[in-house]
Amino acid sequence: MPIDTTASEVIFEIVNDTDEPVRLFKGSVTTTLDKDDCLAIVLMAGTTYHYTIAQRTRTTQIMVKSWQDIRCKVSIFTELMEVPLACRPPEG
Repeated sequence: MPIDTTASEVIFEIVNDTDEPVRLFKGSVTTTLDKDDCLAIVLMAGTTYHYTIAQRTRTTQIMVKSWQDIRCKVSIFTELMEVPLACRPPEG
């Protein structure tokens, strides 16, 4: 039986379910999502994509790789967001 080797596309949806705006960065492109906004991005299935999510002065980096459509809420990333450098406790 032949194997289908054609590339397929998947939809990555990210929803801002928080009360504050968030920014999504990919390279030099920035998109702001206000409360309840949803952004749908078309990706190639199985390809890895890197994004940065920022809210106020906190950021986190995410990696997206999927073979099917996915929908993520921003709130699942808020606990992962880094504390700004000036606010980090001393190491050691």
